[in-house]
Amino acid sequence: MPRAIPGCLLILLLGVSACVPQAQKSMPATQVIIKFSDAVRQPDAPEFVARLARDTGAGMQYVRPMSGDAHVYRINGIRDDAHLRGVLASISERNDVVYAEADKKMQAMPGKGEK
Repeated sequence: MPRAIPGCLLILLLGVSACVPQAQKSMPATQVIIKFSDAVRQPDAPEFVARLARDTGAGMQYVRPMSGDAHVYRINGIRDDAHLRGVLASISERNDVVYAEADKKMQAMPGKGEK
């Protein structure tokens, strides 16, 4: 039996997840959702995005508007979840921010009586 076959069998027995590097499993979100107060008229303006990036110490790009007057931004250079939480805290401290949160995939939960 060739030497590669036992290794392949071991990988199959451990599962496919053994083949995925750990760093890829726990990548933090790099997009955030920010809702600004009514005082912010153009949250997509390049000057505003540049000022937001400078004030928070993170490279940012405007991605798109959302319903409810919130906006999605991409943050560059996030190292880990702790770094992301720090950037979100910095954004949330601004007087013109109503809320800031990581952009994560959400799944609707069935209501009472639904399956």
